[in-house]
Amino acid sequence: MQHSLPRPDEGTMQIQIAASSATRPLISEGERPADTKAKRFCDRSCAARFNNKGIRRHGAPSGPCQKCGDTIQYKKRSSGFTKRKFCEICLQEVKCRGVAHIDKKTKGEACLNSSHRVYAYNKIRARARRLLKETGRVRCEAPGCGYEKHTEACHRKGITEFPDDALVSKINDPTNLLALCPTHHWEFDHGLLEM
Repeated sequence: MQHSLPRPDEGTMQIQIAASSATRPLISEGERPADTKAKRFCDRSCAARFNNKGIRRHGAPSGPCQKCGDTIQYKKRSSGFTKRKFCEICLQEVKCRGVAHIDKKTKGEACLNSSHRVYAYNKIRARARRLLKETGRVRCEAPGCGYEKHTEACHRKGITEFPDDALVSKINDPTNLLALCPTHHWEFDHGLLEM
């Protein structure tokens, strides 16, 4: 005894095939439908990145200046936005006030609040770099060099050789400063370059 499943009627089968082909035309292999366009982007994220360039949905973040209270726009960085404490005008005043007043201090006073002895002379070195930039000494002063992409402030007489009561303006005197490229600075500090 063989059991057989009931077969659908052949007439209803043809009606189902005709109905499905009426709504969607059959496409042979290798053909593209006429109503679809060629893809311009590899995926949706590439399309969004291209189409949304320069558009901010919520506006640039901003906040108040701590000194004058004006609204300032935060700066765009690769990792997002960085919050700024001061507007451009107040920032210049704050920077100049901190560095310019160091000239009137002694070496001991300038190094008093440093957290570690390695950082003790950072303010003195920062003032020396600024003085070199202000005077336009941006080329390496070693004979025959002239490198200008990156120069460092070098002291002829080292900061450590001055007593604690010496003024920073004396340490950073233009005659005591040299603008040297990193290689010549290292050579000068190790006694291989005489100037």
